[in-house]
Amino acid sequence: MGLSPAEFTKKSFLTALDFVCCDDKTTGQIRDFTPQIDDALYRHWRESHPLTQGETETVAYDLTSLLFFGVECSLAELGYNAKRVKRRQVNLALLVSKQDKYPISHFVYNESRNSSSTIRNLIARLKDTSIDPGTIIWDRGNVSKDHVKMIELADWKLICGVPKSSKEVNSIIDNTDVPLNPDTFIHKSRSGHIYAVRTKGQLFGRNRSVIVYASQDQRVSKINAQNEVLSEIGKELDALSEKGQKWSEAQLHKEINSIVGEWENYVDTRVKRKGNGPRIEWKYKSRQISASECSLGKYLLLSTDESLSPNEVIKTYFEKDFVEKVFRTLKTFEEIVPVRHRLVQRVRAYIFVCVLAFRLLADLQYRLIKILSPNGAQEQVDDLLRELERVERVQVRLGHQVKIWYLNVTRKNMETLEKMGFHDLLKETTEVDFKM
Repeated sequence: MGLSPAEFTKKSFLTALDFVCCDDKTTGQIRDFTPQIDDALYRHWRESHPLTQGETETVAYDLTSLLFFGVECSLAELGYNAKRVKRRQVNLALLVSKQDKYPISHFVYNESRNSSSTIRNLIARLKDTSIDPGTIIWDRGNVSKDHVKMIELADWKLICGVPKSSKEVNSIIDNTDVPLNPDTFIHKSRSGHIYAVRTKGQLFGRNRSVIVYASQDQRVSKINAQNEVLSEIGKELDALSEKGQKWSEAQLHKEINSIVGEWENYVDTRVKRKGNGPRIEWKYKSRQISASECSLGKYLLLSTDESLSPNEVIKTYFEKDFVEKVFRTLKTFEEIVPVRHRLVQRVRAYIFVCVLAFRLLADLQYRLIKILSPNGAQEQVDDLLRELERVERVQVRLGHQVKIWYLNVTRKNMETLEKMGFHDLLKETTEVDFKM
């Protein structure tokens, strides 16, 4: 870069942050240049690491919370987080390339912005960057008719899960049989053996080709869980029937409602007048229970690219967790949380630097995969960085010579750096100085 190590000071670093995001005193507004910098970095990356000819980007979009500690910031708000701690936080969203796990864009939102509410921001950014339209993957929580239409109008393809929150989705799932045979088998995952078929159905305003997949392991597990709950409800109703023989009908109905709760569609109950014998008559609604089991362990995926096979759609969707691994690295390896900055511009610049650091990790991993093996790439990166942590740069004066040495460098480290193209990274130098 043409900069000497002596120029990398805390003051110069903080000054540089103002060129990332700053408080413009003339307008009274925060000027955030991270979108333009993100785009320039992505453009440079793709020029150096092009996609295969004819291939387009497949990207994943997701959001996570970043906790603050000991400071108040107008950008941070109290909200839900996985750790269930009462802290202020912001939300960080990332758009990451599946090809090489390289972050394309990042977004910083108030905590009140959930993932679904940021889709318009995402589409606006996609239309304003250098990335050519490709395929985007996101979770079922982002799906709506409007969002699907926006993505299609932006010339992007979409692969996503669709929640069972509408009658049309449940109708497709209930009416689609997924046979368990070699033709429909996709792969074995952590959740069990996956089978899938393609079908058509009315979804988001038009007839679409969709994928219904099933996990027999999950189906059996969910049926067992449902039967266990219903069995327990039956036992509690029997006990109440004996216990409440002298209760009023109103008391019994109130207690029945608390026992049955959301399972009322599967249990039929009736309260008898006071007299001899049990006060409550009940039975399971077998038809409704059987109907509910049709959708257990079955899920719907939408791919607007209908040329993809069920195998390709499911494989792509299940592999979207690479963006979650980026979040994990940011939080554990880079320790992005807790955020300790107070000013909005500093928070945005700090998050940019952390994402920039991950870009360097992605580049290192890409280089290691080329010279070593794609298996255990993250472990290879961790091992190399751990070994390089022990390297010390020292300046030694020997007579009129000033030498720069790098201590604790192993032959293996040097060979790895050479293969990656870093020929002069730890190059030792000698300068003549007659001042002493």
